[in-house]
This record gives sequence, C-alpha cells and structure tokens, in this order.
Amino acid sequence: MKFDYEHLTPHQNCPACGHPLSRAGGEEQRPEAGDLTVCLACGAALSFGPGLLLVKADLSALGFDELAEIRLIQHTLARAKKHHGH
Repeated sequence: MKFDYEHLTPHQNCPACGHPLSRAGGEEQRPEAGDLTVCLACGAALSFGPGLLLVKADLSALGFDELAEIRLIQHTLARAKKHHGH
C-alpha cells in the first residue's frame, strides 16, 4: 500500500498480534485520540487513545462508512498477503 502521508507515532506493539508499530499513514494530519487505523501485519482494527496509544477498536461503535473503510482495508491486506504467499 502507498500512503501519501506518513507520521511517526509512539513505538508500541499491536494489541492484537504484538507486531511492532511506530508509524501511521494515509491522512495529511497527524493521528489524534479517537482516530482509527489498521495493523498492516494482522489487519486488526485499532483506535488511537490518549498519548496515541493503540487499543482494539470497538467496531460496534463505528458508523457504516467507517466500518466499510476498515473492511476494505482488511480485505485488501488479506488479498495482498495471499498474493505474496503469506
């Protein structure tokens, strides 16, 4: 995936798979508490909390458009991994 923007975030591990994370990409503005992201290693939907610490996103609280965007990203990741033999 290519992102137009990339932002450094606090070094941490994905709360779902433990993969090290330290960047967020996609949007022009730096992520803020409450913003959503997806772990590129496992596809987990994540939310930035205070201090930009990641937690598993509460999917039941998302609107249709947000959920559709998360699902599209997850589907794209799964197809890329399958294509590359992961």
